Amino acid sequence: MKVSCEAGAQGSLGRAWKQMSWLYYQYLLVTALYMLEPWERTIFSILYLSSGLN
Repeated sequence: MKVSCEAGAQGSLGRAWKQMSWLYYQYLLVTALYMLEPWERTIFSILYLSSGLN
């Protein structure tokens, strides 16, 4: 078991960042965006997310 000595807020922020990173990587894998260039990934994500907001 790993024991952390981080402060409460900083530890919580770190855990939240790690969780968001994991979700983002899952999004990249599921949509196969990991193969695209960063600018192509951004355009696709904007179009994909904006189409879901209708």
